[in-house]
Amino acid sequence: MIKNQVFIGIFFLLLLNSWGNTCKIEFFLLKEEVKAVDSNTSLVNAFHIEKEGLESLPFITDDEILSFRIKKDTFDSKIIEYHIFEVLENVAKRINDLNISLSEGRQFALLVNGNIVYTGYFWNLRSSFVCKHITAIAFWNQILIERMLPDFGFENEETDNRKNPILFDCLKATNRFIEE
Repeated sequence: MIKNQVFIGIFFLLLLNSWGNTCKIEFFLLKEEVKAVDSNTSLVNAFHIEKEGLESLPFITDDEILSFRIKKDTFDSKIIEYHIFEVLENVAKRINDLNISLSEGRQFALLVNGNIVYTGYFWNLRSSFVCKHITAIAFWNQILIERMLPDFGFENEETDNRKNPILFDCLKATNRFIEE
């Protein structure tokens, strides 16, 4: 009898622990566009959104995100980091089917466990316009997340909002963070 109670206690402890370690990463589109154009430069800029401003269902679900890695490159003696989500094949197509404008992108929020970690813009792959905020470009089965577009074009070192430890902890806890 005592062995059964110990077994049941350990089982529930493990079950509760596993619930606490689950992480969910999702991309949401906004219900309505938030105007965020710098009046001095006419460049698309950072924006803030509350959860109430997001669509009710995720645009990209957790189970569509397969892995994540950071690729480093050097441009003009400056190190640039590319954050890359590997996703199911249909995800990049879904993003590009949004008919994203060449100059403004389509705003999104990345959430971890229901909390907004950062906001950004899905950007048209063919665009040559500049964006002074997180930019996501989708191709093949990847979403390339850049600090801004072009990342090497801005000399001032602003905070890199992509480097949120909550996101990285979640990716590591779900074995989707690939070290390079």
